[in-house]
Amino acid sequence: MGREIRYAARSAGGNDNGDGGRGPTTLVDVTTPRTVRRDLPCPRPGAHPHHNLATAVAAVDAMAERGRIRAPED
Repeated sequence: MGREIRYAARSAGGNDNGDGGRGPTTLVDVTTPRTVRRDLPCPRPGAHPHHNLATAVAAVDAMAERGRIRAPED
């Protein structure tokens, strides 16, 4: 993390979504060698969940690049 895979998290507030639950509290932008994904919701605060989200996005990108899965649509 940090060289080829980067992420930036920012607060999105905790808006009530109408069903008593809370909406995402953080939006995360993830940059991999293959793509940039912006405004990914992460309902858990803290660096650990944001790091995990970035790692998962990078794993999907790596599998798509190698033809193991179909590339996600933007």
